[in-house]
Amino acid sequence: MQLEDLTAEVRPRSHWEAVDLGFALVRSHFPRLLLAWLLCIGPLWAALLALTHWVPNGLVLFVIWWLKPLYGRLPLFHLSRALFGAAPRLRDTLRAWPRLLVSHLIFALVGGRLNTQRGLLLPVQVLEGLKGRARKERSKVITRHSGSTASSLFFCCNAYEMFLTFAFMSLLVMLLPETVTSEFFESLTDLGTLHGGLAKQILWLATGCWLAALTLVEIFFIGGSFGLYLNCRTHLEGWDVELAFRRLGRRLAGVTAAIVLVFCTGAFAAVKHGDPASVTAEKAEAQKQITEVLAHEDFKIHTMKIRAPKNADIPDISGFVRFFQILGYVIFWAAVAFAVWKLVEFIVRNRHSLKLRTSTGTAVLPKAKSVMGLDVTPESLPDDIVLAARAKWEEGDFHAALSLLYRGSLSWLLHHAELPVRDSDTEGDCLRHTLRLPDEPPRGYFEKLTVQWIAAAYGRRPPANEIMRALFHDWPFGAGGRAR
Repeated sequence: MQLEDLTAEVRPRSHWEAVDLGFALVRSHFPRLLLAWLLCIGPLWAALLALTHWVPNGLVLFVIWWLKPLYGRLPLFHLSRALFGAAPRLRDTLRAWPRLLVSHLIFALVGGRLNTQRGLLLPVQVLEGLKGRARKERSKVITRHSGSTASSLFFCCNAYEMFLTFAFMSLLVMLLPETVTSEFFESLTDLGTLHGGLAKQILWLATGCWLAALTLVEIFFIGGSFGLYLNCRTHLEGWDVELAFRRLGRRLAGVTAAIVLVFCTGAFAAVKHGDPASVTAEKAEAQKQITEVLAHEDFKIHTMKIRAPKNADIPDISGFVRFFQILGYVIFWAAVAFAVWKLVEFIVRNRHSLKLRTSTGTAVLPKAKSVMGLDVTPESLPDDIVLAARAKWEEGDFHAALSLLYRGSLSWLLHHAELPVRDSDTEGDCLRHTLRLPDEPPRGYFEKLTVQWIAAAYGRRPPANEIMRALFHDWPFGAGGRAR
């Protein structure tokens, strides 16, 4: 798999934004994921439920619950390949399912079954294939970055699984005939009837509702955990930086090849048109000049011998010379250490005054040019934002219409209200920034617009006509629709 094949935008995200990326990936491939789940895990559940003729029902349901870490390998296999633009076919998934089922089986069911971060660590086992100490060290690095969010996602999904189970059961009880419903509630008050046929039917009904809720929640749980894992890899390994350098390399490849071609052509022409006779003559002339210079009196070596008188006592001063050399080294490095210490002390003491500040005393921060991947520079927006958004709405492109309104609002918050909106902020962060605005209309409008934008961008739900007309009419960020 190559990073250039990624179908999602690679950039550092906040933890819950990464979870939402995983949810969006699941939504785009949900029909295939659900079909693969039913064809691979459905027979396994059917075989386990068939054992209820010989073993207690509670034990079978406990085994189905205990095997949950194995179920997540199926959606992870599909999503990891679909992310790189190579979504597996149903035949490929069925062929890979036995291998996914038995890979790292003991560790999944014994070592990490009760780990609340199992969704985040599942790619380390299945995709990276690490074992032993390497897997342990890798898991420490991954959980140190996103472990708390993975645990929160685990508890939220388990709570939602219970909620869906009771919701499905309530819906089915509402659809049952009144006679069956009355018998069911009567059986709840009479413990002796719980062993009858109606109690078994209710048990199978509850089991089916639980398995349906488990299917829906587990697929999205694995998708959200996979989004956290991708975000962790992006932060730790700089995937976005690597992709930027690769794109830069592709753009400069043609220019570099042209420069090398021109250089090689010039060098070849220079070598080709050179005259061998003239080159030999120049070498001979240079050798002659070198010989004449070396023959001069100044380059002759003169030697002189001095004979010391016999029995002369020549003092040995090598020890003093060595002593002064060592003393010089000590003084030099002591001076260097003292200078470095004084420099560090000066920087630490004056660290606040060394920061760049404006005349008002606030730090100079560059304004964000894009927020959540949206270009919010004034140059990228039309002169009349409301008119352009209304035209997009009339064309049926509700996403583009809301995008223009939302980008214009963010541009106004950055360049007019001068709020500290950063490029990594989410929709919730931008809403919190608007609490600093002194006027109520911009705050209320931005809150309504954010609700519709989230529903359209992540849920793909178009707003009602009345809501869009109100958003066009109540635009508070400048006359004529221009966010100034």
